[in-house]
Amino acid sequence: MKKIIILLLVGILLLSGCDNNKNKDVDKLVEDTISSMTLDEKIGQMMIIYYLKGNVDATLKSSLSTVKPGGMILFGENFTTYDNTIKFIKDVKSSSKIPMFIAIDEEGGKVQRLTSIKDTKVSYIPGMYYLGEMDDIDLTKDTGKVIAEELIVFGINMDFAPVIDIYENQDNEVIGKRSFGTNYDIVSKHGIAMGNSLRDNGIIPVYKH
Repeated sequence: MKKIIILLLVGILLLSGCDNNKNKDVDKLVEDTISSMTLDEKIGQMMIIYYLKGNVDATLKSSLSTVKPGGMILFGENFTTYDNTIKFIKDVKSSSKIPMFIAIDEEGGKVQRLTSIKDTKVSYIPGMYYLGEMDDIDLTKDTGKVIAEELIVFGINMDFAPVIDIYENQDNEVIGKRSFGTNYDIVSKHGIAMGNSLRDNGIIPVYKH
């Protein structure tokens, strides 16, 4: 139950723009919301689902209304044109009375979902390895700010980033230059800076893997 309360609380805080002075009101809203939910609805709130199309068709609409998930993660297939992407995300959000997590893997380098948008150029973010090589914390923070600002344009509020794996095995290209580097100090320093920058600019960071 505590996990569900935290999930709802963070979502409501993020999307309603509440400040610290209103936390008691938010706590009550969360408690009231939870007390009115069925067990299935509580389980649904602990799920982040995905769907590999760029529109809310009958299948997705049915899933959203029956599962009532806490969030949705977006992949390249969800991004078509700028206007359609905005509409798609808005339609997903409007399916729920509880603010949803709209998540994405927007790391930089070879994992950048926004580059799938056909008619709009977005910033190309280098692999995190190059930021680690430069070892400039301000640059890492600025990069996080750019990522966050572009995600917010589309109504995205959660990023499954930064990668905080250490690039120890040079033959392992699953992680490769998605990592900030080959040693703990560089990875931890820049990983934390990137996560803080995303958070400070309105995006929930999810450290992985």
